[in-house]
Amino acid sequence: SHGRLGKSRPEQESSNIPLLVRWPGEVPAGRVSEAIVGAVDFAPTLLGLLGLDVPRCMEGEDLSAAFLGRKRRGAEMAYLQYESTFFPQTPATVFRAVRRGRWMYSVFLTAGPAQLFDLQADPFQLRNLVGSAEHAAVRRELEDALRRRAAELGDDFFIRLDARR
Repeated sequence: SHGRLGKSRPEQESSNIPLLVRWPGEVPAGRVSEAIVGAVDFAPTLLGLLGLDVPRCMEGEDLSAAFLGRKRRGAEMAYLQYESTFFPQTPATVFRAVRRGRWMYSVFLTAGPAQLFDLQADPFQLRNLVGSAEHAAVRRELEDALRRRAAELGDDFFIRLDARR
């Protein structure tokens, strides 16, 4: 997909991994959800399913209500980050991205412009809307959300990015 061989990209084919949950009598069988769940949400969600408190030091969200069918949605957004440590000579693969609803917004440390995709209208992410005046407000909103989340996590990606500009 997209001419790539690996999964070190923010495209849906690489980052959207199905999550299967089975808990007879608790999680409704056959239920399909469009909830956004990040790997960081696994531990808090498992604790929530067990009825245990989630320590404040954990970064993810307890999405147990979504798993149990008590709440329709999962997390508001997923924060994706990738650092190329296997191939440090290729900083183009260093990125941060946010997935919120139908939108995916990605920023690369060195490779070209940011990317904004409407996953509902363009599921294969072929039309980058980042320069579209019609989508400028969505782009600003997602970039702000991405920068806020990076700052909350102490992620220095945008400090490095801004220093390169």
